[in-house]
Amino acid sequence: MTPEQRFEMIEQRLASATAILEAASAQQAALIEQHMQVVSLLKATAAQQTALVEMVNQLTAQVNTYVAAGQQV
Repeated sequence: MTPEQRFEMIEQRLASATAILEAASAQQAALIEQHMQVVSLLKATAAQQTALVEMVNQLTAQVNTYVAAGQQV
């Protein structure tokens, strides 16, 4: 194999490796974006759960007030 042929082979391998790395980088960026969307959804869910817990606490307090006053729920 001549030096020129060896150089071409190395050049082709480098181009192939570069293409693979670029594709992997694009996939990683897409996964990061999906991860950020999941985190955002989890934060929204946590906020909703917190609001629901607060509502349940308020309703429980109202029931306790009625019961303490001798009223039926």
